[in-house]
Amino acid sequence: MYVVRSILPPFILAGVIAYLLDPLVTELERRRVPRVWAILGTYLVLSGVFAGLLFYFIPVFVQELVRLTESIPGYAAMLRGIVNAFQWGYRGAALPAGIKIALDETIARFESGLLLAVRRILESIISGFPGVLSLLIAPVLAFYMLRDAHSLKRGVMARAVSDPSVHVEDWVRLASEINSVVAGFIRGQLLVGMFVFIAVTVILQAMGVRFALILGILAGLGEFIPYFGPILAAIPSVIIALVKSPVLAVQVAVVFLVIQQVDATIVAPKVIGENVGLHPLTVIFAILTGGYLIGAWGLFLAIPVAGIIKSLVRFIYRKFLK
Repeated sequence: MYVVRSILPPFILAGVIAYLLDPLVTELERRRVPRVWAILGTYLVLSGVFAGLLFYFIPVFVQELVRLTESIPGYAAMLRGIVNAFQWGYRGAALPAGIKIALDETIARFESGLLLAVRRILESIISGFPGVLSLLIAPVLAFYMLRDAHSLKRGVMARAVSDPSVHVEDWVRLASEINSVVAGFIRGQLLVGMFVFIAVTVILQAMGVRFALILGILAGLGEFIPYFGPILAAIPSVIIALVKSPVLAVQVAVVFLVIQQVDATIVAPKVIGENVGLHPLTVIFAILTGGYLIGAWGLFLAIPVAGIIKSLVRFIYRKFLK
């Protein structure tokens, strides 16, 4: 596997596609739609969606990234102007020279880091096009995985039943719990993230906030980080709106506050509480731990990993310790 690692990405992507689409295909199959036609119909709808994204989303996204790169120095200058205005307005309580230097250095690091991140995204988009061709085989592989999903599952079960040392019921229960955790989190958060992305993009665009598409993407990705994600995603939007008008910044903050309340009162209990089964304190601890150990990826993966660990601990307790 290590030697042929360069050919594995299409197979990994195919597995992800099949995993995400299997519930929809299975539901259509329950409604007496032949499984092959259910897969083809799902592919047809998704192909239309991706075609629209390819011809509209990517060009607009790249244009906004270019404009953002050009605007970053201006935003950094604005932050320095706010610090200077604070000192001018409160001359009697002027900031110490050390704090002023630290703020300037922080703004400079933020500016250079943001510029570097945007440039890397643009470079990844440009350099990633040749690799897209090799990933086009992934939907074909996913088709066969989806088509033969039932036979693959039966094969695994038959293998397990043929081994008298394997207690099938225990392993089926463990697999079901892990699948419920991962599937519930991924599918639920994908739906929520898509809803937030569309809502934020449309609302900010209507309010005249620049870079609405990029800010909408950040807000959608922020939904994968419960509690903290929506707050972190709101900060860039409020700063960009502040450049135009303080009133607009307050309005944008209110928009994100409403979305955060919907997420905290409706989405989080459904997605995390019911599907993952973690206490809110466990969720916060997992997020902080994941961010500390792995960084950004840790924030995204903390909840499903914590849910899987909980399922494994319960399984070990039931099977070996109880």
